[in-house]
Order: sequence, then structure tokens, then C-alpha cells
Amino acid sequence: MPGPAELPKPFLPQPADGRARDTHEVAERSRTSAARRGSESQLEVADGVRADNLGHAFTDLTPRLDHLALTGLYNTNVGREPLPIGQMPDIAAATREAFYSPDRPGSAIVLLVAHQEPETGAQNVEYAVSQVGSPNVVSLVTGRDQTTVDQMRATSQREHSTLVEQSAVLDAIDWAQLRQIAGIHDYEEGEPIPTTPIYGSKGLTALAGVITLEAMRRMGQTQPNPIVELHDTDITNAPEYGGIPMVLAPFIHDQNLLISMMAKNGLGRNNEPMFTAFSYLMISPNPKVRRMAIALSRMVWPLTGERAMRLDTLVDMPFASGMGLETAIDLVVAGREAENKGDVTLIGQTLNPASKTENRPSLPGREFKMIETLGVYAILVGEVIAKTGKYLHQWGPKEISLFNAQLEERQLIVSVPADELSANRIEHIIPDRMVPSVRQMIDMGIIDMGKVEAAIRSSQQQ
Repeated sequence: MPGPAELPKPFLPQPADGRARDTHEVAERSRTSAARRGSESQLEVADGVRADNLGHAFTDLTPRLDHLALTGLYNTNVGREPLPIGQMPDIAAATREAFYSPDRPGSAIVLLVAHQEPETGAQNVEYAVSQVGSPNVVSLVTGRDQTTVDQMRATSQREHSTLVEQSAVLDAIDWAQLRQIAGIHDYEEGEPIPTTPIYGSKGLTALAGVITLEAMRRMGQTQPNPIVELHDTDITNAPEYGGIPMVLAPFIHDQNLLISMMAKNGLGRNNEPMFTAFSYLMISPNPKVRRMAIALSRMVWPLTGERAMRLDTLVDMPFASGMGLETAIDLVVAGREAENKGDVTLIGQTLNPASKTENRPSLPGREFKMIETLGVYAILVGEVIAKTGKYLHQWGPKEISLFNAQLEERQLIVSVPADELSANRIEHIIPDRMVPSVRQMIDMGIIDMGKVEAAIRSSQQQ
């Protein structure tokens, strides 16, 4: 397989005059452009259309970006409209050449997490296998929807990829010891990590996936430190959207990237509350928080579900217990980027003009409640960084306990616009707790890795 230097890189942006791009060159600002808007009804949202935080629904979310202000974004030509992946076979071909490995562990793994996706889960398994090969596709199912489990298990067996039930992994965690070490107390029904864990929550599902990959690494079923692409399973047009090659492409150019993310801008992407939170962090009196906030502000789409990073990065990061997963990843990466003394950003991003459709709508009220909460969550993490002088990726049980303790001392309250044209409502939020990294939990004896490995072997023998 040819090395990265031998692969074509036509997707890397170059100035129109042919000059070599300086890593600190600031390109001409984007010319005036606007996203092509779809339906703006606040009362109805079509299937597969995600409402934005302003209460609108958009079927076409891609604005025109003529120039790039920062390095680290790939798949565009300066001064030209970005092209969908269907018209750019060079990206698809280059990434498949670099990462497709049909009969042995490859340099990239796709991790699929499914909760209730009977319409789309199986087809996303097939798509992932077509991109990186059967040995490099791992699916985690929560077990909450049996149809999803049955369909994805049948597809995984047919495609010879790995599927593991989430409960088999999370049952290997000593929850009593974890709660004590992480300083999580005063449980009531609905808490993120009650006596019986909420196995369907997003953060714990991803945690189970990372534990599974670490166990497979110890079993010799992965490369030493593969790239892991987190891929949503609710996508109805996965091949057309092209999330896997788009997100993996920057790693061909720079294998030292901390992360590669999908880049989407404009209305409908729910970026606005996150950038408000980042702006608040940028005026922190603490210099570490300010440096981290600057790195955060360079993320075009902070809450994208399609992103890729090294397995070590995932194994070494603290985990949010619920919907704060992407926010926690952003904060970990931004902290490490703030420590970066090099001239080139370690955050890769791919501008994908193809729109993604999902298997069901996400209504404005849910979107606003979730995004507002995540913006506040980022601010709360920043407060603990200011108190301790440690970025999130440097946190241990002491810092995590401090973070969780401050959540128990106050309850998040956000203002959410009603789905109908009526007054806003006030929502009381139970925010995600933070748990130690997978590596820390293994070292402390919280995770029984032998039990996890046995669950993987049992699943693979079915």
C-alpha cells in the first residue's frame, strides 16, 4: 500500500496564483454569500431535516465558502464553489487506497453506535465496510430497539464485521467504584449515572465503543494506534454524504493531526450557541482558558457527529456521560492544540457541501434545549480549568470530582423557545457528569477487560 506522500492530494487548497501556501497566510475573507434556505416552518419539520437553534428547518444547509481564513481545511479550491464528493472521485479513491483493508486490521476503523435506527443502521454498516473493510468496522448497539439490533447483527454477520451489545461492555464496569472515584453522589431517577446506568445515553454508548476498541487492540485485532472515525447511524444518504472519506482525507496529508472534523457553516448547524460560549471563554482572566477558546473558535462545526482521531486520543480523554460527548472531545482537542507550539494546526477539517439527511426530524425545542446546555457545559469545564490550571485532557480523578461536585451544587436552567408560537419556557437540565478516561479506569481496576474481551469473542463467533 503506498504511503501518504505517494497519494494524490488534489483536495488540498492552493492559492489561485500557484504560490506555496504559508501556514499562517490569511486568505481573503469570504465574499458575501448565504445558505440556500428550505422550509422555515416552526410548526412542522420534515422527516430527516434537523431544525436549527432559531427554530427553523433547513433542507439545504451549505453556504458558499469562496476562501479559507485558516489552514487545516481541506476539499475546496480557493475562489471556487466546493464540489460534492460524487464529482470528486479523487478524494474517494485516495482515501480508499489509503484505508481500505478487506482482510486484516487497517490504519482506520469506523465505529458505529446505534440506538434506535431500524431504517438506517444496517445500511450504514454496509457503507462503512465498503470504505475500510470488514475487519475495521465495529458496531455498538444499545439494545433498546430490538429491530435495530437484529438488522445490524444480521448485516454485521453477513459482512464479517464486529458487533457488540453495549450492555456486555458496560456490565464490565464497577459502577460503585467509579461513582466513588469520580465524586458522583446524590442520585435520583433521571440522573446521568444512577445506580443502574442509563445504557442508552450517548456518552456511555461511545464509552463502551472505546472500551471495545481498546480490548480489540489488546487482542491484536487492530493496529497499534489506528485512526477511529465516529460515524452516525441515523444517516439515510451515507454514500452521497460521503462522511467517511471526507473525514479521513486530512489524515492522508498529515498523519499527526489530533482530529479531523466535518466542516459545515451557516444556519441550521446550531453553531451559534457554541460560538457564544467560546467567545465567553476567550475573555477569561485565565490564559490557558483563553488559548483553549481560540482553538475552539477555529472549529467550523463544533458538534459534528462525523469526526476522526487516534485511538490513543479517545482512550486518554475523560468522557461525558450523555449528549456532551462531542463537546468533551472538542475541549480535549482544543486543550492539546493550545499546547501545540508548531506552526501548523493539529485540527483538520473537511468542507463537505453535500447535505446529510437523517431518519427522523429533530424538532426546534429539542435542538435548542440541547445546544444551549452544551454551550453552558463548555463554560463549566472552562471554570474548572481556570481553578486547577489543567486542560481537560490532563484531568484525573481529583479534577473530575471537582467538576462533578460543582454540578451538584447548581442546576442548569436554559430558556427554550416553544415549538409552537408561544412564550419561551424555562427548562431545568441535569448536565452530564464526567468520568475518568478509559486508560485511567483500566489502571484503577474499574473495568474488567477480561470480561470485555470475552464478550467480543462471543459476539465474533456468532
